[in-house]
Amino acid sequence: MDGIVRLNHPAVRERRSPVASRRAMARRSELEGQSPMIDQAVPLVLLLFLSAAVATAVGLRGWSYRPTPGAVPLTLLMVGLAVWAATYGLEIGSVTLPTILFWDNMTFFGIVLIPTAWLALALQYTGRAGLLTRRAWVLLSLEPLLALLLVWTDRYHHLFWATNRLDTRGAFPVIDQTYGFGFIAHTAYSYLLLLLGWLLFLEVFVRGPPIYRPQIGAVLISALLPWLANIITLRGAVMPAFDLTPFAFALAGPIMAVTLFRFQLFELVPVAWGTVVERMSDAVIVLDAQHCILNLNPMAQRLLDRAPADVLGQPIGRAFAPLAELLGRSAGPIDSGEEIGLGEGAATRIFDLRIAPLHTRARVRHGWLLVLRDITERKQVEPALAQAKAAAEQANQAKTTFLANMSHELRTPLTAIMGYSDLLQKLLPTRGAEDLVPDVARINMAGGHLLALINDLLDLTKIEAGKIQLYREQIAIGPVVEDAVRISRPLIDRNGNTLQVQCDDDLDAIYTDRMRLQQILLNLLSNAAKFTERGTITFSIVREQVDGAAWAQFRVADTGIGIASDQLPRLFQPFTQVDAAIAQKYGGTGLGLALSQRFCQMLGGYVTAESELGKGSAFTVHLPMSDVDRSARALNGDGAPAPDRLPEPIAR
Repeated sequence: MDGIVRLNHPAVRERRSPVASRRAMARRSELEGQSPMIDQAVPLVLLLFLSAAVATAVGLRGWSYRPTPGAVPLTLLMVGLAVWAATYGLEIGSVTLPTILFWDNMTFFGIVLIPTAWLALALQYTGRAGLLTRRAWVLLSLEPLLALLLVWTDRYHHLFWATNRLDTRGAFPVIDQTYGFGFIAHTAYSYLLLLLGWLLFLEVFVRGPPIYRPQIGAVLISALLPWLANIITLRGAVMPAFDLTPFAFALAGPIMAVTLFRFQLFELVPVAWGTVVERMSDAVIVLDAQHCILNLNPMAQRLLDRAPADVLGQPIGRAFAPLAELLGRSAGPIDSGEEIGLGEGAATRIFDLRIAPLHTRARVRHGWLLVLRDITERKQVEPALAQAKAAAEQANQAKTTFLANMSHELRTPLTAIMGYSDLLQKLLPTRGAEDLVPDVARINMAGGHLLALINDLLDLTKIEAGKIQLYREQIAIGPVVEDAVRISRPLIDRNGNTLQVQCDDDLDAIYTDRMRLQQILLNLLSNAAKFTERGTITFSIVREQVDGAAWAQFRVADTGIGIASDQLPRLFQPFTQVDAAIAQKYGGTGLGLALSQRFCQMLGGYVTAESELGKGSAFTVHLPMSDVDRSARALNGDGAPAPDRLPEPIAR
């Protein structure tokens, strides 16, 4: 019978065929109108299904923690337990030998998964996930796959089970099997993996901090129950051919659920201590409620200059008297940090000490966490840093004062130079010296350029000193735009550019500083004209709504040389040119955009930039149209655009 029943087996020779006995019992049950064996199996089947449901619930909850070390192996472990329990329930509820054999083979999909998942859980949870390389996973998968292959092809080779027969001596029929070499080898391999994982958890339970012991102790107990039940099953101590292991899951499942929910299995993972605390440059000491040392990291060991075996369990006062005195004076946590000096003379080290209480879930204090950070070097350089800071502030103030004074000093002679050059341009033709007019015009142009630079420097120094004044008033937008276009037209035409002006009809007046707005627009139009040759410059003014407030948007877009994306963040930095070669060719000081941004911020708005190399740039100024104070308060109440609603005033 294909290895299912050996005819020369002593048990077969002494009694009728198990299949015939099973059929005879079924026929007698039908004649009597009841199924006693099936009725007796129902409570056990329900218990197994309940166990499978609990394992599934724990697995689903573990999956929600999948980024945490150990969560995925726990999910696989619970899947294996659920499959084993559910398929064994279907096995003992079946009535024919082929069906029982089918479900018995199905149980091995869960059985072979459990040892590997258990070992992976132990390795990851205890901080040894580095051992689970791709090669290790392949090796760990070989034995389960080979075991499944032997199980499902056993009828051809009988390496896993020597015999299979139906045992009807108990309350309900079960399959009785004689183990072959394959089963013995698989069982030994599985017990080896289970033992290794259990020992890893036991090591953390014994040597780790007490805070981990409740959860790890529950894991150890929940792992022991199915293990012991399997040993009892293999010895046949309770009922021959009856597997107690899945029933142990009915107890192990709730224990694992309590571990996950009550003891927060994945909220506090021992790997955190090994990978973080052990490698910290700060000294970390864990004390119990009586100020006895429970744990300390290597840095704390070096600080105490004592071996862990000499200080663990000892009062902190015996190991480190200064800390004991501080703890005695401290009635609560020290979160802000307290500086303490340890050592004598030149060897004194200064530490920043932080003390935090450790509480149970019932808010009962059961220990203390001490963290000491060595700040000796920082304290030594603090005076030098303070002195350097004061010197830098003094130098910056001196620079600002110098620039302001020089700007005023240079303005006076430049005004005279430009005035006389204008006069000479008018008088020279009347005196017969027309050939000198171009030279005088160049003098006038150079003076104008130098005066504009000096004005920019003066504005920048005033802004940095906080002394610049704004004169806000209700002004018409049209005249400001027309003046900006008229003044910048010569530069636009000089490079053969075409200017397109687009303005919304509903834009009439804006509450702002006329001179600063015109200065901003001139800077943007001049930049567009300077870096564009035989292209198109589009100057558009539109109305926009921001949280119910009316804003004006001034946008200057060109088809010029453009700016590389990695250079955009530098656009609004004073005295900064995005490219030295471009600066040499086109000139400029790098102050125009910086001043435009500062003025926009002072007027309650902001400016943004968009550009693509070789395709052009676009600068957009956003300003509130009504009283800047009311508009700012409507946005965030502090006189500046709300950062979560408006872009930052930097290049995009």
